Amino acid sequence: METYTPWLIRRSEREFFRMILSYVDDISDEINILGKEVECLISNDYNACLISMEFLSKKSKNAIKVRKQLVRKLEDANITPDHRGYIANLIYSISDIAGYIDSASARLSLRHVKIKDNLRAGIGELMEKTSHMIMLLRDSIDLLDKDLDKCLERADQVNNLEEDIDEIRRALLKIVVNDPDISDPADLHVLVEILGSLETVSDKIDAAANRVEVIAMTHLP
Repeated sequence: METYTPWLIRRSEREFFRMILSYVDDISDEINILGKEVECLISNDYNACLISMEFLSKKSKNAIKVRKQLVRKLEDANITPDHRGYIANLIYSISDIAGYIDSASARLSLRHVKIKDNLRAGIGELMEKTSHMIMLLRDSIDLLDKDLDKCLERADQVNNLEEDIDEIRRALLKIVVNDPDISDPADLHVLVEILGSLETVSDKIDAAANRVEVIAMTHLP
């Protein structure tokens, strides 16, 4: 009598998800560097922000190369077309995270804007939650061939954190646009761009987690 073997635990898929995990580790490194850049922003160390931005720009270009390599390997992998599509979508979603990290980094370095005390804690918390999100995303991918229920739990936790970040961003925006001391239109524009770009990074992590969730839900027994 034949028994059903979920495709996720087959050797070819299992090996490919190991490669994707390595890719996520690279993106996690970029998130950590962005976090350091945010610390520089909060402490008003503009020159350090510029150095970090240049470094992240190089890392982002490398992430594109890795994405292309993964897609080429996927084309030759012993994986069915439908399953290949699921994995390809996940790879592109992860690649999007790297692109928006680079974009956020560039916005942090647009202009030397002094970050006031009433914004520092919120921006720091926003970045801290984003760092936690990428860790949960990695866990969810790692659990795909181990425990689909726990995989879905991690993906749901990513979604909850993204909602928290959206609330933080809205609260910070309210402070920025209503602060009479922020009167320079250029400063106001840059602060709004910074908050928006950091929140977009979390959106992209959430989008990748949604891809993982679709894979997991599709293959639950």
